[in-house]
Amino acid sequence: MAYKIREDIAQEFISYLTPVFKMGAEKHGDVNWLQPYGKTCSHKEMHDCVFHHVARSFTNGDANNLAKCNDSEAFDLAHAAARCLMRIYTVLHKIPNN
Repeated sequence: MAYKIREDIAQEFISYLTPVFKMGAEKHGDVNWLQPYGKTCSHKEMHDCVFHHVARSFTNGDANNLAKCNDSEAFDLAHAAARCLMRIYTVLHKIPNN
């Protein structure tokens, strides 16, 4: 059986990511993560950020509540997800990175 993407769920996922990208653009410049060499996060910094937000979600949340980032009011796990998606994009599109 083929899996059908539920558009309502996909749109809800995007709504979790939107404040992350908005805060990032305001703080660091629009799509700065697409800039090659030295103008963006290194591979290590990208992973450090993911681990930071995952750890915060574990220590600052509980089983029934999700921790939010102080800078954006977005969920810490949304920040981690956004960073993972940025990394996938930059690798697949062969954007140079430190």
